[in-house]
Amino acid sequence: MPFFEKFRRWLKGSFFCKKCRREFHTMCYGFGEAICPDCYKGEQPFLFFDNSYLLNRITAHLLNQRTTQTDSPSYDPTLIHPTSVPTAIEIT
Repeated sequence: MPFFEKFRRWLKGSFFCKKCRREFHTMCYGFGEAICPDCYKGEQPFLFFDNSYLLNRITAHLLNQRTTQTDSPSYDPTLIHPTSVPTAIEIT
């Protein structure tokens, strides 16, 4: 496949369903195989990037990093109840 064709498919997020072989587009960059929304039955991984293309490898790496970062609980100060946060500091 020529470079520009791969790049165009990568920009469009063009994937082929592994089960029904229908082409569909995702809201992320990349191309390869996936499980389309009609065939998806709860399988954990559903996007399978074509690793022969450099931008797909970069996208897959970034997506995997993002999922591992969200797995760990994080401290969010906006979720703290306002009564548990001091509102004024007394200086003596």
